[in-house]
Amino acid sequence: GYALNLNCCARCGCEEFDRAFFDYNSGCFYCEDCFDGKGREINVETFRILKGVSLGELRQADFVKPLRLLNYYLVNKCEEQITSFKELLNLV
Repeated sequence: GYALNLNCCARCGCEEFDRAFFDYNSGCFYCEDCFDGKGREINVETFRILKGVSLGELRQADFVKPLRLLNYYLVNKCEEQITSFKELLNLV
């Protein structure tokens, strides 16, 4: 598989930003200055949670927003809703 770059903006390397953007085609995160309009804005807290997950810092309450982003990514890649994933979101 391919690991996401959760350390910084994929373009400029900025590590802290107030707004985060995710491009599902490239699987990259960008700061506001580097976002080129492809993909969508995500809650910056979602980015921080994912970054924490990659560092091994995870609480169950932190699952919802990253799972919603993953669902968004999968729907855009597969061009259809994955029913079991939608059910998982309802359970969390």
